[in-house]
Amino acid sequence: MHFLYAVSHQINKKLLSVLNAKGDVVLLTDNPYLPGPEAAHADMQIADVSDELVFIKKGICDTFKEALGRTSKRAVESKQTLSGIQKYPDCCTHNILICGNYYFHRLDITDPDLKANLASKFFIPVNVRQGYSGCSSCYIDSLDLIITSDSSVAKASSGHSFNCLVIDKEITKNIILPGYDHGFIGGCMGYCRQTNELFVNGALSSTVPDLYALLRSAGITVYEVENEPLCDIGGIKCIVYK
Repeated sequence: MHFLYAVSHQINKKLLSVLNAKGDVVLLTDNPYLPGPEAAHADMQIADVSDELVFIKKGICDTFKEALGRTSKRAVESKQTLSGIQKYPDCCTHNILICGNYYFHRLDITDPDLKANLASKFFIPVNVRQGYSGCSSCYIDSLDLIITSDSSVAKASSGHSFNCLVIDKEITKNIILPGYDHGFIGGCMGYCRQTNELFVNGALSSTVPDLYALLRSAGITVYEVENEPLCDIGGIKCIVYK
């Protein structure tokens, strides 16, 4: 297996050095069609849904497309006609949360090609109010666990067989995302199911110690940035290819 990590250029340098030691890394630059604070966020632009295809938002940097072109995967770019910066929720077309054979999203805004592909692979759609489904949450495959800052994702997950851990509002309000009041927990993380590793842009052990202890006790390797606040950088996309 080979690993390609896509992440905002705003990633903490200590965490970046960890990723560089594990595979190829693309630092995403700003997408001209996304709002400034999230313009380089991976979870706003990339939906990695199969062994063959990666769905990407129009305007994603050429560096990522070139890197993906060197892998066994093919990029499918959105067909949206865009002329300027999109506002919420229209900017969130690719910000889905995949959990097993389900995906959570505000389905009226999901990119049509992405939605059709998920349907062809028999993914079950779960409609939620949150356009930022992906960056509000993180799915840990080995525990069948959704970690989320969003109440609508938590409520929807209760209708299915997922474990769900809701991050306390007092913690969420202290997640840094310049330009907004706060960020989300999913935007601080990236999980690689093939290696059972979680990458965290900030200190999880001191910020959410119960979650950190749960993950470690389950054998999940957690890479964090000690003594640093949690910072939402739009998650870390781990693209695995042969």
